[in-house]
Amino acid sequence: MPQANAPAIRAGLHAIEQGAVGGGCVFLYDGWIPWWARMLLPVGNTGGRLLGLVRGAFLFCRRSDFETVGGFCERYFAAEEVAFVKALKRRGRFVVPREAVLTSNRKVGTMSLWRALVLLFRIAVGGPESFTSREGLGLWYGPEARDLSS
Repeated sequence: MPQANAPAIRAGLHAIEQGAVGGGCVFLYDGWIPWWARMLLPVGNTGGRLLGLVRGAFLFCRRSDFETVGGFCERYFAAEEVAFVKALKRRGRFVVPREAVLTSNRKVGTMSLWRALVLLFRIAVGGPESFTSREGLGLWYGPEARDLSS
């Protein structure tokens, strides 16, 4: 997987050299994903490119900007990258390069369509503020998360 992501890393470094405060790449999964995820992924990636909204698989910025915006807010148990990206955008140009990164499929492969829609609804309606507790986040914090790490 590391070589697969080399073009995205180069694109991120180039964007910083060209004056971007930061950015992030859309992603692809490294293995099988459910049918609904195969349908939603291109929609999410296209929307991410158009709106400059990327998920946490690959974000980049200078360390000084990371520290200035306070890094990732520890009040959030999920979607902390949304608040982080918003803070970076207040500082300057945020870019989404053409390149995509390859990320693990292990969590999406265990998720149902219903669960995915509930999480998407939460983030769309409440933003990161809707994730200030672990409630409903068993995929990351419950017994199933421990099962995925082994």
